[in-house]
Amino acid sequence: MPLKGSRPLFSSAMGMALNDYSHELVCITKTERIVVPIRAIAARAILTIPDQLNFSECPVKSSTKKTLLLRNTGNLEAHYYISTQSPFSVVPAMGALGAGDSVQVTVGFHPLTTGAHFGSMVVCYNTGEIHTNLQGEAVDVSIGLRTYSVELKKTFITTSSHTAMFIENRSNIRAQFQWKTFPSEEDENEEKRRLACVDNTTGERRRAKKKGSCEDRRAILKSSVREKMMMVKEDPMLFSNDAFSLEPLEGEIGPNSSVQIKVTFKPLKAREYRSVAYCNISGRGSRLPLHLRGEGQGPVVEFSRQMLKLGNIFVNTSHVYEVKLMNRGAIDAPFTYIPSATTVGRCFKFAPEEGVIAAGGIQTIHISFNATVLGSFEEQFQFRVAASPTPVILTVCCLWDIPHLPHFGVEQRKKEFPELFISALILALPQCRVPGGWNDSSLQGSPSALGHGRQWDGSALGSSCSGLSQLNTQQSSQGFGDGAAWVILQQQQCF
Repeated sequence: MPLKGSRPLFSSAMGMALNDYSHELVCITKTERIVVPIRAIAARAILTIPDQLNFSECPVKSSTKKTLLLRNTGNLEAHYYISTQSPFSVVPAMGALGAGDSVQVTVGFHPLTTGAHFGSMVVCYNTGEIHTNLQGEAVDVSIGLRTYSVELKKTFITTSSHTAMFIENRSNIRAQFQWKTFPSEEDENEEKRRLACVDNTTGERRRAKKKGSCEDRRAILKSSVREKMMMVKEDPMLFSNDAFSLEPLEGEIGPNSSVQIKVTFKPLKAREYRSVAYCNISGRGSRLPLHLRGEGQGPVVEFSRQMLKLGNIFVNTSHVYEVKLMNRGAIDAPFTYIPSATTVGRCFKFAPEEGVIAAGGIQTIHISFNATVLGSFEEQFQFRVAASPTPVILTVCCLWDIPHLPHFGVEQRKKEFPELFISALILALPQCRVPGGWNDSSLQGSPSALGHGRQWDGSALGSSCSGLSQLNTQQSSQGFGDGAAWVILQQQQCF
């Protein structure tokens, strides 16, 4: 210790040292030994910041920001790095702050789920570190869809129909929205992992077939895997569907306003379509589902009549009919006749069997029928229409009415038919009776003996007929049994 009025025997020469120093000064006298510790503290940065930051209640999936002041109260420039954890963020995350200076630090709070959130912010710099506790609570706000279900009218395939729905924002925040395919972020991430795995496996198989060294193939594979994973990770997975589309798929809604969403339905087949689009929007913790429903309509084709009644038809006679095939829809209708496999069905011919009916057009169908069987029937004929789930059906029916011939006795003929004009085609069956039977000599031979075009003089009908009743007989080829014959009675007058 220097005496009063004397000067010290040492001085400091550290200047702006970067490290602290310590030393001991030892003084020895005749009677004692004195140790004087000497410590020199170097220049250093000292940063200060509030030790707690509370965001209180904030809209979920929306960013809230607060500003803190970071000061350097030391005598050395500070180089700092600030870190925190999600859902908190900080800007700037690093920098330099001179002695005695300060800087504003913006802390963001962007919660993805509702509820309370806690975290910490750490400021590390060259001569120390400091901590700030962070907390905030995320809540839902008044944002939603005006309707959660949209049903579109029946729409012809290859055409489209439109309607509109609205997203409404009744809060004071500016909200961002995206239409997504999956109901949650977890489902979305799972799909991304699956796609990355599928793409990598497929790519690996392809590259394994290529020539080259093992090292080259491994390097190419790693590079491709990284590219695929990056592409999948960056994919926003916006809503995508073959039949439904939304426009716009993403955007922003101002405070206390709404945005119109255009819904388009374009069916590919004649069937019912259902899908769900999920609206991921600021201010709502869960994605809002929009249920979409529509029905595809194929060509609307029908016959001008559903049933065609032919009346009495005789075997081995040809008939021609017409029906109209009408297209009631707004799109062209390609059609094709489906051949019938039944015995009666093979007796019918349709022309044309295929074609295209323009929207609102009519196609005349000609029907040719040649009866080769005996009996009543009801047959359905089908026409396939492209893109229509059910065929168009035409029902054809025929009621076979077997005529009964009167007794050919002369006396009864005179009483019942005083004047008889006959000009018809009738069927003579074995049970039809003539005097003396079919083998009567007056018939000049049995029905089996009478060939096509042979004549019968009609003498069995009696001499009171004026003129000769000429009967042309033709042996039946099928369906009649023995002894049946066609009989043509030409116009005669009997008295």
